[in-house]
Amino acid sequence: MKISFVAAVPLALLITACASDGDDGIYDSGVDAPDGRVYYICDNGRTLFVDFDGSTSVTVEERGRGTSEVEQLTREATASGARYVGPDGEIFWDNGDEAMWRGTSGEETTCQKQ
Repeated sequence: MKISFVAAVPLALLITACASDGDDGIYDSGVDAPDGRVYYICDNGRTLFVDFDGSTSVTVEERGRGTSEVEQLTREATASGARYVGPDGEIFWDNGDEAMWRGTSGEETTCQKQ
């Protein structure tokens, strides 16, 4: 099977563009992390205040039931959305207006951006 040079170059550029978003080694999911604070209401009744620091980390403050926890998470490679993990197994994974949160308790909940 022969592929012409005219067809091969755009295909190679497309594959390269999808493989990486730069020098940070994080897969380009097409989702840019917002700068600033965003808040979410979660199915478990708790509220998340998420401070985005560019595209490499977030600070998540979880409030509810008379408690408040603050966690610093680092972005990891993902094929969909933006996934951040913490040192104690915390996960914040957002995609559009929905996010999944697992705090230090290990309980997973779905949250909606407000």
